[in-house]
Amino acid sequence: MRLPVPMPSANPPASSPPWPPPEEAGPHRSGRAQPEDIRLRPARAADAAAIVALSAPFAADDLLIARTPAQIAAAIDEFQLAVAGETVLGCVGMAVRDTGLLVFNLCVSAAAQGAGIGGRLVEGAARIAPGLGCRDLFAVSRHSGAWFLQRGFSAVRRARIPVALLPALHPGRGSTVYRRALEPAPGSAPGARRPAARPPPQARTDPPVRPRHLGSAAARTRGAPRR
Repeated sequence: MRLPVPMPSANPPASSPPWPPPEEAGPHRSGRAQPEDIRLRPARAADAAAIVALSAPFAADDLLIARTPAQIAAAIDEFQLAVAGETVLGCVGMAVRDTGLLVFNLCVSAAAQGAGIGGRLVEGAARIAPGLGCRDLFAVSRHSGAWFLQRGFSAVRRARIPVALLPALHPGRGSTVYRRALEPAPGSAPGARRPAARPPPQARTDPPVRPRHLGSAAARTRGAPRR
């Protein structure tokens, strides 16, 4: 299934953290677009080259784990894009890991800085996750911790990292896992967990757009994205 597409949020990212691979997430800077001109949509096969080009500068600076065009193309249904017209300004990958949704490969072009694209992409994932049976949103980063903390995430101690996330950690990179508890999906059992922290309110929200491949099984665990 295709990922639900969220709508624009006017809040700009607090800073310009590094980009994120399956083991790293956090927006990176690379230009300038107005919030009203930007929309979110699921990635299509034809977008693979644009995602590779968007990510390349950050991978070159070791701010993210490099992926080949073939790897991006194989995981294209896991991506959501922020676009202005046909120009790709930002992207995020999403993968179900047991009862959590892992966001990865989150990066934002310099042309989109100041438009809140990184935050909108993450908030879109947060809205999608409960419908997929996910109770938590996860990100892995060694550069963007402050950015995630400002958006309702908290660092996870090594000993408490879910087993399903271990394949997403690259040995030796020293990355930190961040978790954000989510609101239960409508109709959930009364005892369902509530989030410990909420992110700052968004001026706008993007309606969710579900990705084709994620399905809706709560306990579905897919293999970690290739790094």
